[in-house]
This record gives sequence, C-alpha cells and structure tokens, in this order.
Amino acid sequence: MLMSTSHTTEPQRLFGRDVTCIHRRSGERTAATVTCIRRGRGPDHAMQAPPPGTLYTLTLQVHGHAELDTTVNAATPWDALTTTREHLEQHEWFLAIAAARRDCWPIQLPRRHEATTVAELSDRRVPQHWQGFLADADPNDIGTLAEQQHRYQIWLSRYDTTSGS
Repeated sequence: MLMSTSHTTEPQRLFGRDVTCIHRRSGERTAATVTCIRRGRGPDHAMQAPPPGTLYTLTLQVHGHAELDTTVNAATPWDALTTTREHLEQHEWFLAIAAARRDCWPIQLPRRHEATTVAELSDRRVPQHWQGFLADADPNDIGTLAEQQHRYQIWLSRYDTTSGS
C-alpha cells in the first residue's frame, strides 16, 4: 500500500536547483541555489489549501554574495519566491528564472496552493505554455515584480468575465 507524502509532517523538499543571478546595472552574473521546503502537513488534495500551520521555506544562497542570502517562510511557494525576489530587487539583483519573466504568472493560484509552475500570458484565455518556477529564462525577459504584476493585470482584464461588461 502506497502512503501519500502529503500527510507527513516531516519537512519535504518541493523544488530546488542552481540558477543564474544577474545584477541589473553591471550585468554581473553569478550562480545561486534556490530550495523550497514544505514544513507541516501538505494538502490532502491538489485543489485544497494546506492545513493551518503549514509553511513553505525558501532558501536562497547567492555564490560569492553572502549579503544576498536569505531564508523566507510564507503561506505558499509563490509567496516565498516573490518575497525572495523583492529582497533581491532591493539590491538590483534578479533571478533568471521563468517565475521572474514579465510574461509569466502562476495562473493556478489560488486554487492550487502548492503550484510550482508559471504560464506564459499569451493572447489566449487558456495558457498554452507552462514551465517550472526555476526553469531558465532569457535575462532580457525577466523583470521586476511590479512589471510582472502589471502584465498579469492587463492579461486578466482581457478575460475578466465577472465585471458584467
């Protein structure tokens, strides 16, 4: 009989890998390691919120720049990643990952709290291209959180069916 890992209270690694970190002004590039761990019991079903007390811990280690290293606890993996990106943006550093592309957003939220993929915001109502948060991205496609949120709001307004217009 297989036991679901979502019921464990042991920390569980959700994702992690080495990525590229880029300084906005100087163009300096360095390797960074990103890891996300769930602490607490996970959701019983993909479309459910995790039980109260579940935290997602994202750890960033920027090689050669210890001052940028951070550990963040948040309610979802996306929240942990965006808080980490905000920290980097304050120092003019950016992660060259799919989750930082101006034209990508985790469409599955808020239905899937543990979503770790982003979709390209295209001219279609239903996104066609999905990528993991940490998939490599062209540095020319990455932007600030504000730029990304603005692009998502424009895409969302195109397909909003709740406004009655």
